[in-house]
Amino acid sequence: MDSLNGKLALIGVVTVVLSLRFVAFEIRQNTTSLQAAAIQASTEVARENIMALVNDPSLLDLKNKAPGELTKAEAQRLYWLSRSFWLSMQGLWRQWQLGVLPDEEWLVWQHIICTNMTTDRGISGRKYWQQSKGGLIPEFAELSESSCDLSP
Repeated sequence: MDSLNGKLALIGVVTVVLSLRFVAFEIRQNTTSLQAAAIQASTEVARENIMALVNDPSLLDLKNKAPGELTKAEAQRLYWLSRSFWLSMQGLWRQWQLGVLPDEEWLVWQHIICTNMTTDRGISGRKYWQQSKGGLIPEFAELSESSCDLSP
């Protein structure tokens, strides 16, 4: 009887170990799927911003004007386009912060953020950053500013 109990206990232990290995495998697969989805989402953010400019040539013209050259309606249009850009960047930061967006992807986006924050023209330049940052998560705004050289 002890021999049978010992064999059953061994089978139980092996079953638990195999179950745990399967769960670990599933978790790794899920993590990979989440990262792939986050990378795809980040690509979609870039694509949407690019397509907005490509599909509306007037935005390209506005993007290249100095802030003082814009009409009130043009400035509002750029403000909302910029707001959309910054909310997208904040969403990518949250994905990175949650560990879903890989570091190498986030570094690319951080470079894009800094490039946009340090220009005086365009949909996400210095002026629009100043207008948008108050409506963003403070930690994202602080990280963005501390990561980029904002000197004039």
